[in-house]
Amino acid sequence: MDDLDGLRKQLSHSCRDWARRQITSQSPNDATPRMNIGKCDTLLASASSAMPNQRIDHWREADWYQKSLEIYQDLKSKGTLGGADAKKRDEVPSEIEKCDEALKNLGLFQHIKPKL
Repeated sequence: MDDLDGLRKQLSHSCRDWARRQITSQSPNDATPRMNIGKCDTLLASASSAMPNQRIDHWREADWYQKSLEIYQDLKSKGTLGGADAKKRDEVPSEIEKCDEALKNLGLFQHIKPKL
């Protein structure tokens, strides 16, 4: 593992831990920390040093994107989705598609399905 990959892995794990703490303490109904966990798992899955089983696990863990999308959809149905959240909500389906494509390329069928 090169230094850059090691740093990426360390930062991604830290990011993931931080986002999980946000969910449980500060914002249990906020979609942003869930989206951030998805981003962290995407980074970990993309690391060149990741073992194949680790990549699969991280791509599957990126289903946090789906969890964030469900919250954004709920906010939208209540008429409370606005500004930056609306933009983030629009980004999530393409991130889900990337995860699905990565799993498919690893020989697995689609794990994450956006519910729009």
